[in-house]
Amino acid sequence: MKLLFALTVGAAAIPQQPSFEEWAAQHGINGDAVKAAYDANVVEINRLNSLNTTAVFGVNQFSGLTAEEFAAIYLTDTEDVNDGSFPLRDPVLTGSVASSIDWVARGGVTPVKDQGSCGSCWTFGSMGVVEAVNKVQTGQDVILAEQQLLSCSGEGSCDGGSTTSALKWLKSNTPCLASSYAYTASDSSCKSCSSSHIHVTEVTLLSKTDSALASALNQSPVAVSLDGSQMHHYSSGVLQ
Repeated sequence: MKLLFALTVGAAAIPQQPSFEEWAAQHGINGDAVKAAYDANVVEINRLNSLNTTAVFGVNQFSGLTAEEFAAIYLTDTEDVNDGSFPLRDPVLTGSVASSIDWVARGGVTPVKDQGSCGSCWTFGSMGVVEAVNKVQTGQDVILAEQQLLSCSGEGSCDGGSTTSALKWLKSNTPCLASSYAYTASDSSCKSCSSSHIHVTEVTLLSKTDSALASALNQSPVAVSLDGSQMHHYSSGVLQ
């Protein structure tokens, strides 16, 4: 007696990306050069999704930019955090390190912001971690002014800057409220603004180990600098 088996081998479906015309209408962007970049990016997005990693990739507001244009606008030189601004040390814990922690669920994360076409990620990292620690300690959402760091600190510009140096500057200068100093995504002269009355008294610069980061995350969200070249087409999931 012969037995016949039908075997079907399936692959995970690759998400369908919108046509250039659909994407252009959504973002108000057009032009032959943009279309060429978009079409090339869709090919790369499909390749990345075919790898079946833990991240999902898709078109976004950056999909009309080539990799070189994306890097020139949004990526800066790698920051050397071992620059002597602060002593390297690991946080001291009184208990065990949690196996996982979700600071969004715990109410320790303030709203997401958009830096626009300005290489000012260093200001968002600095103000974001100050906002987060303040929210963990006080339970209050106090939104701080990235433009203050961009215009007043002297620690960088739209061409990049240092999160570490910006945090050092905040130890001597009180951050202002975002409502009093609107973000313009541009380099401009410093102006006065309303104080948040938040005082940065200590900054801990972590050693470059998983254990140091895990220990710090038990206490509050942290600011990190990472290689953003893989973020051009990121949509969701865990990027490794």
